[in-house]
Amino acid sequence: MLLVLQKPNPVERAAYVLREAFGYAHDDIAGVLRLSRANTRQVLSRARKRLSAGRRQPVDAARHRRLVEAFVAAARHGDVATLESVLSADVVAYGSWCPKS
Repeated sequence: MLLVLQKPNPVERAAYVLREAFGYAHDDIAGVLRLSRANTRQVLSRARKRLSAGRRQPVDAARHRRLVEAFVAAARHGDVATLESVLSADVVAYGSWCPKS
């Protein structure tokens, strides 16, 4: 669990946990994270690459505890909505704005 918190960015982490731990379909992950299906596939690919790469970074203990508790609650009681909320809490969407000509 610590490795999953350390390597991927928030979007990658959310997508990875929802897919690998809970078997979410790409369309469902896209809905939770407000991404396109194609973008979700790319995010998952990047997450897998990061997790297979070498170096680790320190993780805040409170963030780690919050994610582990949400993961355990989801696994025990099916409280996936809380896990989704924890995973997507620090997800930030970036986009470009292009005015109409």
